[in-house]
Amino acid sequence: MTFQRTGNAPSIPEVLPRFERWHERHRGWGPLEPALGLGNVSDACISSIKAEAVTRGDLELVDICGILLGLEFHRRAKIGMVVSRDARRAARPVRRSRGD
Repeated sequence: MTFQRTGNAPSIPEVLPRFERWHERHRGWGPLEPALGLGNVSDACISSIKAEAVTRGDLELVDICGILLGLEFHRRAKIGMVVSRDARRAARPVRRSRGD
């Protein structure tokens, strides 16, 4: 389930269960920690995680990175905040990085 960033990008409710399962199985974000745990949801960060997943043959992670890359910046950040159930971070405004 890979999405391109277009008008048909998925909504958070559509993809949230997949990210919740990932987070539960890995007892955290695992390889997605820099993006969803620490909040660096830039294209560059997620593309780097995806490239490493391709190298390792981790097809699930490749697919999840594809989903993230298809989402708008603020939706990527919100997924990490919602799934981690970190109310303080979820209430803060999301700032775009310069490289995005």
